[in-house]
Amino acid sequence: MDAHHITAGVADGVGRASVLDRSMVDHLGEELGSQQAALEICALFLKMLPGRVQAIADNLAAGRPEAARIAAMSLGTTAAMIGARRMERHAGHISVSLRGGALAQAQDAAVHLVSEAVLLAGELKQLLEP
Repeated sequence: MDAHHITAGVADGVGRASVLDRSMVDHLGEELGSQQAALEICALFLKMLPGRVQAIADNLAAGRPEAARIAAMSLGTTAAMIGARRMERHAGHISVSLRGGALAQAQDAAVHLVSEAVLLAGELKQLLEP
């Protein structure tokens, strides 16, 4: 799994509608009292996304399921905060699989997580364009 190229790939229009719920970004801005602050959180999420996905993959490959589970839980939580529902579900599936000892299922879900990260990165880039 190569997550280092996540932010380089910009997806086409296929599946984009459900990659990022932009109303959640708006809601986050309302909660923070600043849409700019919400966009800054999205930018930070985008910057950290490749490393976070890679950490999950690396920990799975190295046989460290607890570290992979914690990384997936963290990614899922922040994905939910910005409205990346599918990313949240993929990360959650990894966490639940690992909690149940289903390493092969977690590894399969991690493949989907990488693909979703590429789509999400493209959507976030579009959101953050001036």
